[in-house]
Amino acid sequence: MSPRHLCAFRAGPLRFHGDLADLQALSATALMTTVSTRSALRLSLITWCGGSAPYRRMSAAQTQSDSEQRWGCLESLGLSPRELVLAEALQMEYDALSRLKQDKGPPGTVSPDTRTERLSPRPLPSPPGGSLHPGLSGSDPALNLTQPGVSNPSRSNLESRSYSKEPLYILDTQGKSDNEGTSGMLMKGLPPPDEPPPAVPPRNPVPQLDSFMTRRGSAPRDVNLFTPEEDQPKMPCGDTMNYDNLNDSLMRLNEDWPSPRRRKVNGDQLGKPVARSKTLPPQVPPRTYLAGPKSTKSTRRVSADPVSLGSKLNGFGYELFQVSEERDEEVAAFCHMLDVLRSAYPCTERSKNAGFVWTPSVMQEEIQLGLGVSIKVTVISEHFCEPLTFTCDGSSTVDLLIYQTLCYAHDDLDLLDVDDYVLKVCGQAQYLNNSQTLAGLEYIQQCLKFDWDIRLFLTKRSSVGRELARTEEDDETPSTMNHNILLQERPIKQTVTREALTLLLDTFHNEADSFVLSEVDMPLHVERLVQSVKALCSSLAAVETPDITLALNQLPACPCRLQPRVQKDVTVLARRENREKIVERLTAAILDLVELYCSTFNANFHTALPSRPRTVPVQEAGMVTNVLSFSVYAAHRVPITWAASYEGFFLSCSLTHGMNELCAPQHTSKQSVSKYLFHLVVWDQRICFPVQINQLPRESQLTVTLYATPLPPPGGAEEKSKQKTRSMEALGWVTMPLFNFQHILTCGRKLLGLWPSTTGSGNARSSTPNFSQPDSVILQTHSAEQLHDRSENPPPTDSTPWRTSPCQQVCLAGVALSEGTGLCRGGRCSSASLACSLRLLRDPGFVLLRVDFPTSSFEVHFSTPPTAVFAPQYEFSRLDQGSQKQLQDILDKKSLFWLSPEHKRLLWEKRHFCHADSSRLPLILASAPSWEWACLPDIYALLRHWVCTNHLDALGLLHATFPDQECRHTAVQWMDSISDPELLDFLPQLVQALKYECYLDSPLVRFLLCRAIGDVRIAHCLFWALTCTVLSVSRRLLKDALQDSQFSARYQHLLAALLCCSGRGLREEFDRQGWLVSVLAEVAQRVRDTSPSSRQTVLKEGLEELKQFFSVSGSCRLPLNPGLLVMGINIQSCSYFNSNAVPLKLSFLNTDPLGDNINVIFKSGDDLRQDMLTLQVIRIMNKIWLQEGLDVRMVIFRCFSTGRGRGMVEMIPNAETLRKIQVEHGVTGSFKDRPLADWLQKHNPTEDKYEKAVENFIYSCAGCCVATYILGICDRHNDNIMLKSSGHMFHIDFGKFLGHAQMFGNIKRDRAPFVFTSDMAYVINGGDKPSSRFHDFVDLCCEAYNLIRKHAHLFLNLLGLMLSCGIPELSNLDDLKYVYDALRPHESEADATMHFTRLIESSLGSVATKLNFFIHNLAQMKFASSEERPVLSFAPRVYTLKSDGRILSLFVCRHLKICSPNKGYTYVVKVEREGQQGTILVQRSFEEFHELHSKLRLIFPSSKLPSFPSRFVIGRSRGEGMADRRKDELNGYVWHLIHAAPEVAQCDLVYTFFHPLPRDERPLGTGVNALNNKPTEVSWAPVPGKVVGEVKLSISYRSDKLFIMVMHTRGLQPLQDGTDPDPYVKLYLLPDPQKTSKRKTKAARRTCNPTYNEMLVYDRIPRGDLNQRSIHLRVLDDGAFWESTLLGETFIPLKNLTPGQHWVDWHQLSAGGSEGSR
Repeated sequence: MSPRHLCAFRAGPLRFHGDLADLQALSATALMTTVSTRSALRLSLITWCGGSAPYRRMSAAQTQSDSEQRWGCLESLGLSPRELVLAEALQMEYDALSRLKQDKGPPGTVSPDTRTERLSPRPLPSPPGGSLHPGLSGSDPALNLTQPGVSNPSRSNLESRSYSKEPLYILDTQGKSDNEGTSGMLMKGLPPPDEPPPAVPPRNPVPQLDSFMTRRGSAPRDVNLFTPEEDQPKMPCGDTMNYDNLNDSLMRLNEDWPSPRRRKVNGDQLGKPVARSKTLPPQVPPRTYLAGPKSTKSTRRVSADPVSLGSKLNGFGYELFQVSEERDEEVAAFCHMLDVLRSAYPCTERSKNAGFVWTPSVMQEEIQLGLGVSIKVTVISEHFCEPLTFTCDGSSTVDLLIYQTLCYAHDDLDLLDVDDYVLKVCGQAQYLNNSQTLAGLEYIQQCLKFDWDIRLFLTKRSSVGRELARTEEDDETPSTMNHNILLQERPIKQTVTREALTLLLDTFHNEADSFVLSEVDMPLHVERLVQSVKALCSSLAAVETPDITLALNQLPACPCRLQPRVQKDVTVLARRENREKIVERLTAAILDLVELYCSTFNANFHTALPSRPRTVPVQEAGMVTNVLSFSVYAAHRVPITWAASYEGFFLSCSLTHGMNELCAPQHTSKQSVSKYLFHLVVWDQRICFPVQINQLPRESQLTVTLYATPLPPPGGAEEKSKQKTRSMEALGWVTMPLFNFQHILTCGRKLLGLWPSTTGSGNARSSTPNFSQPDSVILQTHSAEQLHDRSENPPPTDSTPWRTSPCQQVCLAGVALSEGTGLCRGGRCSSASLACSLRLLRDPGFVLLRVDFPTSSFEVHFSTPPTAVFAPQYEFSRLDQGSQKQLQDILDKKSLFWLSPEHKRLLWEKRHFCHADSSRLPLILASAPSWEWACLPDIYALLRHWVCTNHLDALGLLHATFPDQECRHTAVQWMDSISDPELLDFLPQLVQALKYECYLDSPLVRFLLCRAIGDVRIAHCLFWALTCTVLSVSRRLLKDALQDSQFSARYQHLLAALLCCSGRGLREEFDRQGWLVSVLAEVAQRVRDTSPSSRQTVLKEGLEELKQFFSVSGSCRLPLNPGLLVMGINIQSCSYFNSNAVPLKLSFLNTDPLGDNINVIFKSGDDLRQDMLTLQVIRIMNKIWLQEGLDVRMVIFRCFSTGRGRGMVEMIPNAETLRKIQVEHGVTGSFKDRPLADWLQKHNPTEDKYEKAVENFIYSCAGCCVATYILGICDRHNDNIMLKSSGHMFHIDFGKFLGHAQMFGNIKRDRAPFVFTSDMAYVINGGDKPSSRFHDFVDLCCEAYNLIRKHAHLFLNLLGLMLSCGIPELSNLDDLKYVYDALRPHESEADATMHFTRLIESSLGSVATKLNFFIHNLAQMKFASSEERPVLSFAPRVYTLKSDGRILSLFVCRHLKICSPNKGYTYVVKVEREGQQGTILVQRSFEEFHELHSKLRLIFPSSKLPSFPSRFVIGRSRGEGMADRRKDELNGYVWHLIHAAPEVAQCDLVYTFFHPLPRDERPLGTGVNALNNKPTEVSWAPVPGKVVGEVKLSISYRSDKLFIMVMHTRGLQPLQDGTDPDPYVKLYLLPDPQKTSKRKTKAARRTCNPTYNEMLVYDRIPRGDLNQRSIHLRVLDDGAFWESTLLGETFIPLKNLTPGQHWVDWHQLSAGGSEGSR
């Protein structure tokens, strides 16, 4: 290569950020070297750059201060003085050397002036083929609308290069001309927003000292002028140049440079060719970014193949063209889809753009429960003074209620339109839809359930604020991805910029120039050249391609690259031609690296103008018989620790479709870590799969896993003998689709980042490479010339296991990513699932995998085949009995996760007989033998003809097992009929299902975005669901750690798409919510970190900061519920809870004056995603029960996660934990039976209210037992169970579920199937003995359990879709198997009923539950506050001296005998009060007096209290004499109590004790409380010779078998000694002369109302014999000495039994004698 050619490569100015004043010494050095020798210059510069002494001499303190100030400015940019001086020194040295060479060179050498003139700005070249008219080629052909074409300037003739036939280019952005579109801004004195930074004025070659001193005195010093006195450098000797840290400084430089992605693509020119002057320093980037005018839809997005109108010459003479930020085809197509989708929902369509929140509605089945119910509604309005109260039927519509209200407020209704008015829920910012029925509104249903007052506010629709509505400006705003992604704060850098790369390319060129022209000091030039190449490769992802390696091998060894395969004969470099060939080869390799970098990442430049996509032949994938193959070169950026810890690195490559492998894995050879410029593992090997391309499904994925063998520890023979048993470890993996979003088979070079291999990562794997984590490995491969036949390279036979879950990252590839980060660029060959295009980089240390796929002259396209015409459907009954049973058993599994190969074969063979139930379709499709192109017509025929009976069955088709696009499209079609409120119930699963989509655009994405556009509540929930999966949501809120970094890029783009579809008002609301959460999280963290004694003070101080938030924002909707609008915080009402996470109890001020304060719990430090999932499943269970007509009266509260480790929880009013209720009876209250019943009676004093509360308790307790058992909810201590005063029981805090029990050492704390204790049974039975209400409770539990079992597939689908959500206790199939085993889908209802009955008995008899409660009571005593005052267990509230008046006298006047609930006496106390006429009589038992004395002792010392009578007596404690003695003793006690010290006599406990209760208002002797009235039961007093009880049976007949389930027996008579019997049931099937048909149940203990739920079966009973058969049933007492007493019997004929049906009924028992034997 001639000097002329070398000079032609020189171009492009070097660019720096910051102040260059302190670099003037370099300019002086460069100028002075014109009269010095080159060797002296080189020595001075090298020693100066490497030395540690000051680089310039200052003679005055002022000069020293000036220097410190300038260097401080540079350091503020993150650049050290040494790094900047190093780069500038190289620049100036090269200029000086060039001048010196020109002066001393032979004639004919190009002069500097000529060279500068040659590289002056010139018109940019146009792309081949003329002007471009690109179009979008997205995944949806309907969206391929052509954008207006953009023409390019004509191309000037470039000088020919000896190493290339065609000119080379590199990247730039879209623009027009130098000055077009910027004149207006220049006239105002502002620089054009998208123009390159202005050039720095040139330095004066020989500045005059006098003039400079004059400038110094009057104006700031020009940083670009050189003065010998001040800027003379000091040049110590001994060091050499070092490029190792240059890349770091360049990346810090890039952080301050505004990325082109942040600039609007409006057609302005962003760059132009610039020739480097010998005296010009690098251009200085602007310090600030000035936003340009907003672009419009017509000019925003140029094309998927963008047009580059700006360019920059680099050191090689070719150009770097700046490109559009959305040049990625898949992203551009996705943005265009958003434009089309948004245009279908204009802001003028009020039905889809209400601008406020509607109250959610309920399902049709729930509406039926409210029809016919009288609803009392209170309407408030500004149109009338007093509230109006109406009594409406549940079927009344909202507009009818509005009409009735207007009738009272207006006389002339003809002038009014009901549609102009709307009803609002008082206290909430949500409105009622006028077309809804009252019973169909969730708010109305909640009020009916908890007996709340229904209060509504009538207002005009025009007065309702529509701040959340989209506007015309929102509709005109174009859809853009990068803008909204940049709003998400995340620690992500940008890719290397065009300016930084130009600097590195110029540096390499100058080193190459110096190397070619040098005659002496060759080792030094070689070292500098290699260092410049290393710096360039480091900036381009620290990847060394094989071409670069081969080129560097032609150079001698140097300190920075010691390899055995380098050039040994140094004399070869003595010939200039040889040096030119090396530089030429190295230059071509670097250009290839730059092109590969540009084709992978979202850099703002490219080496060539994008041209119009050329038309190439297309071959159908189903017709290509070639085998799939690719080549692997190396793993790059391998951590140095791996070289010392592992050996035998190899790759395992596999092909998968969904969760199935398509063939055996293929493996590379085992290699070790090598050191060239970087550490890497080189394979240079071809991989060939034994699979033809026509056998590949469209969604096939290539998975590559890196394995290595750990090195043995150093030691003796024993350690070495264990070497053979060492197992391989998976270090990382990567997965990529083989067909891109256009369904084109991938080809060419690919860079894929490895994900780390870790255990327990779930069953989902991202189909995108890892460009988001530090230290990931890069894999490089070589491409083949053409598609290869599999016979050319047989696959390896090694069967090393490949499957593993992801570890730490490594870098595999021949070309890798930049030091910075950005988005990968995809093109025609880009892969799917963000298509290798949406790769977000965070740190420079990831590992990449380069895979080179074969290229061909044609494209391999996978088109959707036509559906098969023949798709028969047969009735299931046409199968023979054996096949029916075998097939039904498989279908009853309800889940595809546990299908064996034999099951799949049979299902696919009999698929045409299974169409009756849509839930079976996932099982059938999972059994399909193949998804290749030839098999799809039959599969698609099933999809088309399968009838959807339930839209929720579509969830089964959205799992990772079914990646097929048509299959997922069918699932979305099935779900299209789902209502918006119901969609909210399944939104978390749908968000997780987005992980399994192959491409960015999908029917599921469109479905969710369409629903979010039309409903604010859906948009709100979808926003937070997506936000919790990515790093951040707004400028103010940095979200917690990435939940699943594999899918972060996809969710960031989907979140950006949601923000594009939302209006500005809604986006601002999201921003306020994020700010609120961040403030609360900071306050919660400070409260948790401080000492317990100071927490309340710290909380109040922290909440003062929240006032500042509301002063700025005004109001904010709570993330918990968009219908809750708050405007402040009530600090005095806020507190915290004494638990490990220290949750905050917050009271927000309601913006609605008609509403109360809004109380919520804010948690920071607890992962609420598991609580959200648990409550979601329980809510769906409750809706299923309601659909089936069973209302178990569940309390479903809201829980909302706003990020990892933080969230909000709704507070339920009028509820207490079981611990607080039980400890009212002492710390051992957990072992007592009466606490819950007493507490309910205290809050429900009347008999009717108490019976209603008990009924609520029975139903809610049954629902809780079933739900907690199915979900395996553990850690159930008495602080995690709450009880409302209305009797509704519910569970909270679901930190442990799916059987992951809380451990106490090695002991499980949760040993019972679920929590059902004796105090709960006491409430149900109305005492300590079983009653018929317990039968109702058992029946409720079994019915609820069987109803959920019918929908087992739904819950398995719900939880199966969440396996990859990152919840630790739901991460693999073992966790899902727990729910499968709990649901027992393969069992019959009778078997399930028996099973759950045994669970109830086991839970009721468990002592471990009460012991766990007791231990928790002891543990919580340390949190007891001294401010907490004890209360009386039987008093509903506290009374004081001020409220009741001073007590003058107390006298126990008499005692009364009571028999229920326990035998004993109650004492009547006469109370006289000040200012009260007459006396009041109150009834108190001796135990209640004892409780008063015990509570007083907790407050006062014993010396201040009177002595209390002893509780222990000798003899009969219930006798009349004992009652008389205690009456006298209690008289003395109350006299001394009322005359004690004032603080004792007038304390709240005393006045609460003697305050009359509702039971005191009854006539004396009628009972103490409502518990005395036992539950209403049938009186089973034996009628002589007749009825002595009843038995409940369930009888059925099928398949020649008679099934008799003995369920309950009630009303049995006590034994002769008055004790309860131990009854059991014995059956005979008559006629039975030999008594061989005897069957019997187990015996129940000590009860007259036993529950059995046991199945007794008779085999081989012909159908015709039923008419002559009857059942002889006897109930007997399990007496001692082998004798049993007959308690009752009955005969039941079977002639009316219908086969296939269940006969459930009560049968009367008649009295009898005794039976001699059992």
